[in-house]
Amino acid sequence: MVTRYDKVIGSIGRLLFGGLLLYSGIQKIISFAVTANWITSAGLPFSKFLLVVAIIIEIGVGLSFLFRYETKQSSILLAVYLIIVSFVFHNPFNPAQLVDFSKNMMIVGLLLVIGSIRVRRVKVHRE
Repeated sequence: MVTRYDKVIGSIGRLLFGGLLLYSGIQKIISFAVTANWITSAGLPFSKFLLVVAIIIEIGVGLSFLFRYETKQSSILLAVYLIIVSFVFHNPFNPAQLVDFSKNMMIVGLLLVIGSIRVRRVKVHRE
């Protein structure tokens, strides 16, 4: 049974997670040229296209969590995105980058847990 406490905690989590993703995507828009150059410096081609994809994913998943829409699919999409980003930008064998890589893998684990949760639909009978 879902209690009021569960709803409040879930809402706080969605606001924090979705809000931070939304903020991250907006920051990428604001600093588009700088971020595109950073992607290019990592040796990736089509940096502007990849940046647009990242912005769409971050803002889209952020909105998904904020509005409780398709969060299961969104969490799996973000997990896949984060795995790719982590291996491209954070070398797990470099001690200076290990913390960032590990943090991302922890988030991936939590996203996969969220993606595995079965959503129960409650039917409301109106008379």
